[in-house]
Amino acid sequence: MEVSLALDSESTRQLKWMVMARYELAAAGAPYVVTTSRSGRIAAGQPELVQLQENLRQMCTHYNAKIDGCDIAALSDLFQWMQRPDTSQTQAADLFGSCLDTVQKAPAQLTDGDISKLEGTKQHLAETCAMLEKELQQGPSAQQEWQLRDMRKKEQQLDEVLKKLGRS
Repeated sequence: MEVSLALDSESTRQLKWMVMARYELAAAGAPYVVTTSRSGRIAAGQPELVQLQENLRQMCTHYNAKIDGCDIAALSDLFQWMQRPDTSQTQAADLFGSCLDTVQKAPAQLTDGDISKLEGTKQHLAETCAMLEKELQQGPSAQQEWQLRDMRKKEQQLDEVLKKLGRS
């Protein structure tokens, strides 16, 4: 696969090779690829890299950890989480579900601030659903349809938890 990109800086060249390396891992049959990023996104103006990343996500599971790659403690925690033997990879990937299960097991320990954060997360999910619906109106995309279904499911799960906590 050949990718032609307008390379205007050293950091852009490095980014291209990092994206290509994870693409090659996925193409070689890796069950998952883990990346780290401070922002969690590829910088704007690089549609070729975004397309490669979307292709990668079609070939294998992509975990994008929003951590600083220079933070050794955060990387160590990430490595430990990825290598946990106690759950399957699919179960381990459901961080949202794991967090909701934890909240439901100890609701008395939640402060008003914690509940406000849950409500903020629900609002963010609703806004994300609205955004995805707009994008789907412009043209169908299997990935966006899947993301919309997943976001709606999470929104419903969070709504159920908030109702149990006496909020909605």
